[in-house]
Amino acid sequence: MPATHCRAAVFHEIQRLVFEYDDAVASHDSNFVWNVDDALSDIIIRLNGEARRVRKLTAIKQAKAA
Repeated sequence: MPATHCRAAVFHEIQRLVFEYDDAVASHDSNFVWNVDDALSDIIIRLNGEARRVRKLTAIKQAKAA
């Protein structure tokens, strides 16, 4: 599967989860405010950290192979 399809699937899943969360929680509490920007920022930070970790592991494997 090309990377663009993987990304589209991830973003679609995030969007679906946000809508489900809004339906389940926010609709029952009219005073509830969920900052989607903060939540997405946290996800992006975690994804960035995981991407760095994977790149580091790949570099270590390549160095050992060389």
